[in-house]
Amino acid sequence: MRAGERGQYITIKEKTVSGQDSRGADEYTWTDVVSVWASIRPMSGREMEAAHQIWAEARFRFFIEPYVDGIQRDMVITWGTRTLNILDVEDPSGMRKELHGYAKELVA
Repeated sequence: MRAGERGQYITIKEKTVSGQDSRGADEYTWTDVVSVWASIRPMSGREMEAAHQIWAEARFRFFIEPYVDGIQRDMVITWGTRTLNILDVEDPSGMRKELHGYAKELVA
């Protein structure tokens, strides 16, 4: 990925237990893990068809370079006013140079 392609500034967040309600159920908040420049784009055509074989709800691909350790499926991306649920992340080369992933938009 070339530097010019990382046009979106995103924040990756993880869910943390912040306490318990009056009935003892855990309450959660989203805590910032890292903010980075990335490329996020909607999928279309064959790319979406291939992704739907595994993640029926996948709608976006994201690319982060350089590699960021610790990003997982149960995290979210905040991107402007949008929130994307991370469905999967991968290190395509296995050399910890970049991350690729799939995400879906959370709709309130």
